[in-house]
Amino acid sequence: MYVLQVQSTKRADTNELKALFSKYSSVEKDGERYMTPADFVQKYLGLHTEPLHNPKTVQLIAGVADTTKDGLISFQEFLAFESVLCAPDAMFIVAFQLFDKNGTGDVSFAETHCSLRDCRCGIDNDRQQSYGEAGRPIWLQAAESAYRFSLGAIAGGLLPQLVGVAPEKAIKLTVNDFVRDKFSKKDGSIPLFAEVMAGGCAGGSQVIFTNPLEIVKIRLQVAGEITTGPRVSALNVVRDLGFFGLYKGAKACFLRDIPFSAIYFPVYAHTKTQLTDEHGRLGALQLLTAGAIAGVPAASLVTPADVIKTRLQVAARAGQTTYSGVIDCFRKILQEEGFRALWKGAGARVFRSSPQFGVTLVTYELLQRWLYVDFGGSRPAGSEPTPKSRIHELPPASPDHVGGYKLAAATFAGIENKFGLYLPKFKSSGVVTIHPPASKESQGS
Repeated sequence: MYVLQVQSTKRADTNELKALFSKYSSVEKDGERYMTPADFVQKYLGLHTEPLHNPKTVQLIAGVADTTKDGLISFQEFLAFESVLCAPDAMFIVAFQLFDKNGTGDVSFAETHCSLRDCRCGIDNDRQQSYGEAGRPIWLQAAESAYRFSLGAIAGGLLPQLVGVAPEKAIKLTVNDFVRDKFSKKDGSIPLFAEVMAGGCAGGSQVIFTNPLEIVKIRLQVAGEITTGPRVSALNVVRDLGFFGLYKGAKACFLRDIPFSAIYFPVYAHTKTQLTDEHGRLGALQLLTAGAIAGVPAASLVTPADVIKTRLQVAARAGQTTYSGVIDCFRKILQEEGFRALWKGAGARVFRSSPQFGVTLVTYELLQRWLYVDFGGSRPAGSEPTPKSRIHELPPASPDHVGGYKLAAATFAGIENKFGLYLPKFKSSGVVTIHPPASKESQGS
């Protein structure tokens, strides 16, 4: 028979803790020394030491050790809290004590409401989808897609571009969001492979709409360079090419647009997470920056496919090389012009696509916030506060942190992450600094 043993942290020596308590305690009362909330949280634990720190947060954390709730921490309370931190389930015990504001050993509704208000609970911000993707009716998902398509069309271009660029962007944005929703977990996370797949599906779907428009546009541009001959219109191009001719070079379009979107959207999503503020929010500037940054690798890396696509779609003039397909075009460009020819226009493509997609994505995301309709799915990322993990903000290790106190800072940070709580770091306007109770000696003086 095997017994599973959960290892706990080794307790610190009582005499060592006594010396540390004497070092950091600043209040003497009835011959006994006590720590104030500032002594315990800021001086000893090294947490919330910023000049504009939130005093309520300091008191809330100190209240976990202050079991008598008199505003001061005795040595016995300091010693008892160290033993709590050594326990295997310390995070749950500390979380309970965080809510037990009266020190009664049970948590009332009033205490819970008060603690959630002070902590700015993130449960609503990280809410699960109200229906669940599998349980949402088909008509509701279709309505959501139509809604996103409409916003994407507006974001994709203004009136002069609505017929051309806007539907292309709308299809891409709608399909990407739709596939991401299918792979999103209940906590809102999505695997990297699913992000890449969603982007690839978005890029592939847009080719159905993009290819005919691009080939007509290219034929008209080339015809405009010829001063002699009859004037060529878009209708003439469509008649000459026929339906299947409008999809000439579609393979090259797939080679360009699928990798572009498979690179762009995951890079955009991860860049957004790096640009959020400490409340998890994203402003217009951060969205614009994320969209522009994501466009750099996406636009540059697919330049060879764009060059091949253009060569296939341009009507060859007399004496010019003709191409029978993607592979034939790739081989002839290498043979006749060299490898560098595949990267012609990479810089211009980046300078065009990067700001264009930046403006498109910031417009799309802001429209989703301003014109938000709840279809039972997920809200746009960055529109609501979703606190960042504070694990990376932990103070450096101190030799005075012994026994369970080695884990104190990590325990409080872990409580925020695990339970969706957010302990405000800075005081907001109107917050009055609460001073700890003065000792009798200081009152008498």
